[in-house]
Amino acid sequence: MEPKRIRAIVKLIREDLRLRADIHMLGSILEIAVTLDRPPLGWKEALREGRLQPEYQSISEQYAQLLARIEQAADETELNQLLDTCISQERSFAVPDD
Repeated sequence: MEPKRIRAIVKLIREDLRLRADIHMLGSILEIAVTLDRPPLGWKEALREGRLQPEYQSISEQYAQLLARIEQAADETELNQLLDTCISQERSFAVPDD
């Protein structure tokens, strides 16, 4: 596979991880809204601040090594194996159904 395509895949995976983390953060903000019976003031700022928290940052760090290996994959077989690993790890980060 062309390096350009591999970089595009990695970019999509990173964006997916960021959006999933945002979903978790927004879920917490919504839980607060339910408790307060109104939308929390400054929820956008809370989301921005949440993105700076170590827990949020650790999500991207958790996948950093795997994504680097995907970008450097020597052949398509290795790439497929790494993507399979990414998919199996992704399931552990799924948004829970409530």
